[in-house]
Amino acid sequence: MTQSLSEESVLSSTPSSYDSTSEHPSPIRTPAIKAALAGALLHARTGSALSLDSVAAMEASGFNKNTLGLVLAWACTVVYCSSRCPQLYKNYKRKSVEGISPLLFASALIGNLTYTFSILTSCEVLLGDSKGFLLKELPYILGSSGTIIFDMAYFYQKHIYRDTGRNTMVMSLENWSQIAVHDA
Repeated sequence: MTQSLSEESVLSSTPSSYDSTSEHPSPIRTPAIKAALAGALLHARTGSALSLDSVAAMEASGFNKNTLGLVLAWACTVVYCSSRCPQLYKNYKRKSVEGISPLLFASALIGNLTYTFSILTSCEVLLGDSKGFLLKELPYILGSSGTIIFDMAYFYQKHIYRDTGRNTMVMSLENWSQIAVHDA
């Protein structure tokens, strides 16, 4: 027995923050978000991949999926590598790595090492056109190897700041409002 949802039933069952009298308003606040949610729910089971005709039409209009893939790969590389920078900077400012799981960084380091190693030892590199393959895989190689460098920087910080959390004081600047002014 299959139940079908109508648009009205989905929209009427979606809680509204404007109509709600409870203390916890719904995170769904705008009509556009409600409509998108309703559309996703209604068409979830009928979703399908792009047809060959629509792909051919996009390519005829100048859309190149390889170029899009390359742009997205480089964007992901930048985001992936820079994801470690805020934590490393915070560690530097605090002069501590307290509260950070070394197991998380070790797991990421091992995963990125094995991923980089798998690319560099693939059959394409060893037996085929290694230059063309490496150029195509460059964003992935730089992303994983760049993150390896940042993960190693965390372990370097862990080594440098290893005694910070044990009975040592971290110097910090005082707030201007807390500084007493003394007349001479």
